[in-house]
Amino acid sequence: MAGIDNVVAPSTDLVGSIEFAARLSPDPADELRQGHFSVLRRAMTAAGGSEVKSLGHALIVVFPPASAALACAVATQQRIDKDNRTAGRDLGLGRTLGRRSNSGR
Repeated sequence: MAGIDNVVAPSTDLVGSIEFAARLSPDPADELRQGHFSVLRRAMTAAGGSEVKSLGHALIVVFPPASAALACAVATQQRIDKDNRTAGRDLGLGRTLGRRSNSGR
């Protein structure tokens, strides 16, 4: 019988990324996105998470313990808030909580 685990899957979104990209040439727009991903990946690694998918302007990561996801979310939000104030950008952080099956699918 397959088990069911709780898993926390925070996701982030670069709010206004389409508008940012329209105002910037491709290289600076990509640098902005890569900088955003770098913040996320550092916080994820520090908290013991695993990257599941990149959506172009967002990452989906999973954490078996909810406490690790919360630590990652707090670290990410603090850095995003600092970057928002410094650069006048608007980055957002979203979270989801769900159950996954260990059926191997």
